[in-house]
Parts: sequence; structure tokens; C-alpha cells
Amino acid sequence: MLLHSSRNFLKDKRATIATTFAVSIIPVLICMGVVVDYSNLVRHRGKVTHSADTALLAAAISIKEEGLIGGDAAAVAKKLGSIEQRLDEVFRDYFAANMSDDLTLDLGKIDLAYDPKTGESEVKVSFSYKPYFVGVLGLETLDVTVGSAVVVGPDQGGAVSIFLVLDKSGSMRQHNKMRSLKIAVGNMSAQLELSDPDHKFVRMGAAAYDSTMASKRALMWGTTPANYYVQRLGAYGGTDSSRAVSTARSQLRNRREKRLHKEKNGQEPEKFMIFMTDGTNNTSRSDTKTMRSCDWAKADEIEIFSVAFKAPARGQRLLRYCASSENHYFNADNSAELLKAFQQIGASVSAKVAISQ
Repeated sequence: MLLHSSRNFLKDKRATIATTFAVSIIPVLICMGVVVDYSNLVRHRGKVTHSADTALLAAAISIKEEGLIGGDAAAVAKKLGSIEQRLDEVFRDYFAANMSDDLTLDLGKIDLAYDPKTGESEVKVSFSYKPYFVGVLGLETLDVTVGSAVVVGPDQGGAVSIFLVLDKSGSMRQHNKMRSLKIAVGNMSAQLELSDPDHKFVRMGAAAYDSTMASKRALMWGTTPANYYVQRLGAYGGTDSSRAVSTARSQLRNRREKRLHKEKNGQEPEKFMIFMTDGTNNTSRSDTKTMRSCDWAKADEIEIFSVAFKAPARGQRLLRYCASSENHYFNADNSAELLKAFQQIGASVSAKVAISQ
């Protein structure tokens, strides 16, 4: 009888503990869910904000290139309808392209405006995020509005220095990868040329790598020398990005670069590195050295865009690490996505040339 009572007691105790645990775990799960939803919301907000910034800058360049701005405010005000129409067309094209890989958001209203007195273009984009976990608290959607603004100068541009770090290993021979890369770089170069036809504000260089770094193209005015270097690349050998990334950093942080811009355009350049691979380094030691150079480059205020072109997981991790932010990282699974990635990077950098300082 005593044994039977003990067993019942143990069963009752276990049941009580199980009930208590089940009740207490619910708040914990809700808190974890809130954290997950908040992290997702921050990520989506960052993506929308970056996409809006890039699209607005591209739209600002377009009204500058078409001669819709310039002159006094009264003259510009007469063209306000055409300016805002052009801003809207270009903005929506670029914004849609930037957001094409994120179908989880319900995008809402897009408001664009141009102020002829200040030359400022402004956009506000609203979107709704459907939380996975916060819904249990009665919040079915979270509504967010992000904004962006840019001032376009008709006569003055911003100074930029860009250095390309490109994979030319043997795997780039497969599936026309090298041909796609050359087209992507050529298209981006054309974008930059439109922003700086007189070669006063843009300097570009390049270094390609396989098991070692090929001869580099030092930074020069305009994009033609670096683009010519890229168009002549072949694909062979293994993969080691460390020296090429280190070279890019050295070129961009060189005091001579700052002096040359100061002499020609009176400005201190914004510095950009574009790092691309389709594979993985042959050794983890090369990864470590590459990451160290990326850390140092960021400390030198060099903005790093990275593009993984059909790269395996380890290569993607390296490029994601080196990118200045999640929005600076592009994962291209095919040639079309590679072209789009370089187009978006080109728009971001070109827009810097269009912003009045």
C-alpha cells in the first residue's frame, strides 16, 4: 500500500512539474519570438532603406544627365512635372530590381518629391511586415515608413576612387563566367563614364587573382584603363585572394590618391573596393589573411562591396564577412544576377559623383 501511494505521489509530482514547465516556457517562447520578429524587421527595414537610397540616387543622376535641372529655381519649377515623372520612373525601376529577391514584404505607398529651390529629391516608402510570432499578441502586421533624400548638383560632383578585385581562377572558364564578368564590369564602367564624362572625379583600378595576383592596373582617371585590363583577362589556376585584396587596400589608402584628387577636383575621394569570387581560396590561411585586409580596409574608411558568383558556402562566408554591410553583399546564382549586382553597385557609386558636396 505504501509503495502504491509513493508511486502515485511521484506521478502527481511529475505531472505538476510538467505543468509548471509548460506554463513557464510560454513567456520564454514569446520573448524568443519577439526577438526573431524584431531582427527580421530590422533586416527588412535595412534592405528597403538601402534599396530606396540606391534607387533615389540613380533617379537623381538621370535628371542631371537629361538636363532637367540647372538654371534658376523659377526655370526648374516650370519643368517640375517632367522632373518628378522622370524621378518616379527611374526610382521604381531600380527599386523593383533591388527588391526582386525579397518577396516577403507587402510594399505600400511610394511618395516622391523634388524641391526646385534646394535641388533636393526625396522619397518615402512604406511597407508592411507580417510577423511570425508577435501575431499571437494581436499584431497581424507591422507598418513601417522609411525615407531618403539627396541633393543633386548640376555642375559639381563628388570624388570617388574604385578598385576591383576579381577572381580569374580556372573555374571562371566554366559556364561563360568570365564572359559574364567582363560584360558586368563593362556595363558598370559605362555607368561611371556617364556620371563623369570629363574624367574629373572618378579614378578606377583593378587586380585579378588566381593562385597568385596577376599584374594590377593601378588607379587612373576614368574607367577605360581598368576596363581594358579586365576585358583582356583569361581564366586559369587556383584561388588566393589575399594579395589582391591587400593591394586594393594599399592603392586606395595611399596618400598620393588623396593628393591627386585634391589637385584636380579639390575634394577628398570616397573609396570603394569591389571584391568578387566564384569559388574558395585554396587554403584557410588565405581566408584569414584576406579577412584581415578587409578589416584594415574598413578601418581606413574603404567601403567594400562583395559579389559571390555561383560560389560555394565557404566562399560566400568570406565575401559576406568582407562586405561593409549585409546590403553590400551580393549572391549571384547566374549571369543575369551578376549583371544586376554590378549595375546596382555602379548606381550606388555613380550617385556619389552626382551628389553636390
